[in-house]
Amino acid sequence: MPDFEITDEGILKKYNGHEEHVIIPEHLIYIGTHAFYNCDFIKSITFPDSVIHIWKSAFQGCRNLEEVILPEYLADIGEGAFCQCQNLKKITFPRRLEKIGKDVFLGCVSLEQAVLPDSVSELGQGAFQGCEKLKSVRLPKHLTELKSYLFSYCASLTEIEIPETVTKIGTQTFWNCQGLSEIHLPDGLEFISNDVIYDYQRPCCYFTYRGIRFSGSRDAGTCVYMIANHNFHVNVPITKKVWIISQMYQQNPTEENLLQYLKEEFPNHIKTMIEENQTNTLRQILDIGQMIQKENIDELIRYAIDKKSYETQIMLTDYKRKQFGFESAEEKAKGLLLE
Repeated sequence: MPDFEITDEGILKKYNGHEEHVIIPEHLIYIGTHAFYNCDFIKSITFPDSVIHIWKSAFQGCRNLEEVILPEYLADIGEGAFCQCQNLKKITFPRRLEKIGKDVFLGCVSLEQAVLPDSVSELGQGAFQGCEKLKSVRLPKHLTELKSYLFSYCASLTEIEIPETVTKIGTQTFWNCQGLSEIHLPDGLEFISNDVIYDYQRPCCYFTYRGIRFSGSRDAGTCVYMIANHNFHVNVPITKKVWIISQMYQQNPTEENLLQYLKEEFPNHIKTMIEENQTNTLRQILDIGQMIQKENIDELIRYAIDKKSYETQIMLTDYKRKQFGFESAEEKAKGLLLE
């Protein structure tokens, strides 16, 4: 077979032919490193079912390859195996596939769909990075990690269902995924990078984690840590922190750490919101009820008066009346209520 360099161990080391439609010989086990590297004239590949391993950069740069049906018993695809196959639109994965390596489909700008079998236990870093037309992905049910850059620059991706088994999401996993606006995070998630998603051209993405919804273009990891550990002493913008705390309070208004925080630290957040004139957010917080403690309400009303934030003063006073009532006519006359 002059077109194929094959070793006695069943490794296809190099393709020397110039056919557009390549049929790989039977009984091969390995497609070797760089075996079809930059064979940009190839449009289709037919694999024998004997192939179990595709090694590093085996088909890298085959820019006219349009569709691939992988062999039935394939176990793993090596790093960059189909990297820069710019016209690859469709790939069919076998049900026994176990591992997809780093950068396997990097720069496959025409790939539109990826339906991964549940047998896959590992997706390499940047495996689908730069797949600009990728619209839908079906992830394996038992996957435990979404590695860094996995779907970065997948501009057409509009939704992603993350398996409940995932416990870790790495750096820039969804970086510049312009179509993603909502991501539901599994309840068992233990770590997510702060810079998991970002796009300079549009508003940030929203996450939902354990029933709490928040925006998280630059601090998703910190927000998840705060929710998971009920640790409210984290570096998150005040308005966002208050919004998350309010949702946690609605879920569990008797949680001890939360109540302690509401008593000791929460009034300072309200003061910051008064200073920044965050009236709408403050109104939403007050509508929940009972988040501001009785012993703090008068201090906050006076603070609003001092800052000449009269709309906030009215809101806080009305909150006091509804939640706690007024203790006396004298108190009402002190200026805590505008009439």
